[in-house]
Amino acid sequence: MLLVATERRGDSSEWARIAEDLRRDITVGKLTPGDKIGSETDLAQQYRVSRMTVHRALSELRDAGLVVRRPRAGTIVAGRAPAPEPAVRNVALVFYNAHVYPQANYLRGIQAALSDDDRAVLMDTRDDPRREAELLRRAAEEADAIFIYPTCAAENTELLTEISSRLPVVCLDRVPMGIPLDAVVSDNYEASRKALQALIDRGHRRIAHFTDSQLAVSTVQERMAAHRDALRGIGVDPRPLERMFPTSYGWDFSMFVRAIGDALHLLRSGPEPVTAAFCLHDQYMAATLAACESMGLRVPEDFEIASFHDSPSLPVANLDAVERIVPRIFEIGRMAAERLRERRRNPEAPPRVTSVPSDVLAARPSGTVRILV
Repeated sequence: MLLVATERRGDSSEWARIAEDLRRDITVGKLTPGDKIGSETDLAQQYRVSRMTVHRALSELRDAGLVVRRPRAGTIVAGRAPAPEPAVRNVALVFYNAHVYPQANYLRGIQAALSDDDRAVLMDTRDDPRREAELLRRAAEEADAIFIYPTCAAENTELLTEISSRLPVVCLDRVPMGIPLDAVVSDNYEASRKALQALIDRGHRRIAHFTDSQLAVSTVQERMAAHRDALRGIGVDPRPLERMFPTSYGWDFSMFVRAIGDALHLLRSGPEPVTAAFCLHDQYMAATLAACESMGLRVPEDFEIASFHDSPSLPVANLDAVERIVPRIFEIGRMAAERLRERRRNPEAPPRVTSVPSDVLAARPSGTVRILV
């Protein structure tokens, strides 16, 4: 039989103090399932209170499912109290371009859900797989949890697998192939299909897809898969309508516009010209709008564009003319932080990927916006 040694305090809620002392001993394992707690008489003497006060404290623990009270056997620990959530001491944020959208909004969401005591260490990968590997090794030494906006590079698969076996790792918006990791992502495929179906319902059949050449990135894969499935569903081969560009094009906008314009010119030159385009993200959308303007195509009257709109701060002319898929970036960050807290409470739970619905907006030059449902 284990008794709690404590000194007299002038708390008017003596029964609550006794209940809390016993609850704490059960939580930390000082009292284990099956242990007998002192009798009401013993506890009353120890705490220098009445038996009625002790009776109320034990009743509180019984109602919480922590103890059982049996005739002649006394009060026995029924089970261990839920352990308090461990504090996250150092959290590594392995991102790139964290000062701009969408990454900056992911970080805002994470910050909103973690406690004020958490210490975050921001590590910029510059979207370079080798630098990502270096920073992951450093994060594994300096932090006890990692958020990552991954490059999805195959050469880092083994490293991420090894680190995730030791530390909680939560991915945001991208999921590296072949690794069972916790992740919170946009509904890339579902939202893309919804936007593409809206174009199809308005009579478009030949819809171009402008995207990155980084096919290992899960968001690129999912959005391309949606385009392919949507067009195959109406009997159109999507592959001749796909155009992939190096990521580096995005850093020279004038070159990017020329590249998109050349692709668009060829796609519209044959007997079955494309009448719409589905863009991977904002940079493709902005370049396609500029290319259309240089070709004398009015958007959306002559040519329609659907695109993911990840970066609301990016200045884009004629944005209202584009059908936009707007991910809930802040919510993804917030839910990722909650996932980390769950993982630390239950480290043996299997990893899971949570998909957060995006908003699909159909806009017109008049500025009238409607949500596609």
